[in-house]
Amino acid sequence: MLNLIKMDLYRMVHTVSAWILLVFVLGIAAFCVSMTNLDLAAMEEDVQYAREMETENEEVQIGVYSETNPDWVTGKISAGELISSEIQSGVLVILCVIFTAIFASAEQRNGYIKNIGGQIRNREN
Repeated sequence: MLNLIKMDLYRMVHTVSAWILLVFVLGIAAFCVSMTNLDLAAMEEDVQYAREMETENEEVQIGVYSETNPDWVTGKISAGELISSEIQSGVLVILCVIFTAIFASAEQRNGYIKNIGGQIRNREN
């Protein structure tokens, strides 16, 4: 079993689709952080916008959204709060669903499952 896990990790590190997915996820993370920075800059310039965001945060949000804490305008941004707001935004869930389908289809195209089946003894049983 350990050899099977090592073989799977080796394959994942050496496939192009895994690297493309990793680069895409890092790009989305950088995009989310930059949009949060733009939102904080808008809150700093317009106090009314910050008050509107405080009242909107109390309402139930449906869909993909990122919640920006108005207290972050002062510059005290906790990494844990930022990460938790990005996880709650729903982008991570959508990316996981899409990338799982892409990774599975790339796996079937390359015949990796057939290679595993060829490693098992007594295939006819």
